[in-house]
Amino acid sequence: MTKPIIAYQRPFQVWQYTVSLGQLLLRSVKSDTHRTQVDVLFMNVTGMNLPTYLQGLEVQYGDITEAPDFRLSSGSYDLGKNKLYKLSGDGWSGAVLATVMAWVDDQSDYDQPSKLMSGYWKGPTG
Repeated sequence: MTKPIIAYQRPFQVWQYTVSLGQLLLRSVKSDTHRTQVDVLFMNVTGMNLPTYLQGLEVQYGDITEAPDFRLSSGSYDLGKNKLYKLSGDGWSGAVLATVMAWVDDQSDYDQPSKLMSGYWKGPTG
């Protein structure tokens, strides 16, 4: 089995999607049981299949050939530049087609903009 890129046992939500750069932000906010906030950003998203509420989050690389539905529904996008990120958690699974993924686990507060979307992060993963 492939080692996950990241794995968290905490709730996440689809927090924001922006057309500019195809940015998808997943966020898990601080709580009584989680002392940090976690943001996960996908950029240049050309396809996604996710619930909006995610209990637990594990992200692994997938093979683009494992996503035939994306290849059919993404139309004229150049999928050769994208990676398939397979996402799963407690009772759910999904996928994101994107060129870049990054994450930050820090002390940010609920209403603060993501450091990932403000140019703070130092570079992509994957």
